[in-house]
Amino acid sequence: MLLALDIGNSSTSIGLFRDTRLMYQSRCKTTRLFFFLLKKRNILSQADAVIVASVVPGKNARLRQLLKTKLDIKKIGFVSHKLRLPIRLPRAYKTAGADRIANDSAAYFRYRSAVLVIDYGTATTMDYIDQKGRYRGGIICPGVEISAKALFNHTAVLKKHASLLRKPKRVVGRKTAEQIQS
Repeated sequence: MLLALDIGNSSTSIGLFRDTRLMYQSRCKTTRLFFFLLKKRNILSQADAVIVASVVPGKNARLRQLLKTKLDIKKIGFVSHKLRLPIRLPRAYKTAGADRIANDSAAYFRYRSAVLVIDYGTATTMDYIDQKGRYRGGIICPGVEISAKALFNHTAVLKKHASLLRKPKRVVGRKTAEQIQS
């Protein structure tokens, strides 16, 4: 089985796959990742290989060691521009985040056409892959939570609505609180 880890700045997504079938999934705070992996050792040690898309390079060496010693997994791979990918990245794009490489590759692999890939995480990223699978550019901006915190911290009147940050009832809000939610 394949254990897939998407390690973000704020949270980590975990998936355990048998071929293409998702057998187990979970999510934890990235700050609690090592504790979580040890706690779920009985489930996760069924994996014989791991693929990691990490944007937190400071955790990678310790993670590799934990996977080898505590989960007894020998095949460990990290997503990077060096892999054989379904998309073509320009040479200048060696600093691409592993999360973006994985998202862009998966989207193009699935649709085999031009795609706009949007990821809402700690940062909101948008990448454009053309119809031939070539990365054409992207945008990085603050994520929803960071943007909301900035809005509440830098405004006098809107700060009282901070506790209302949740899914809106409608796309276009009529009242201030609904508009912030939108």
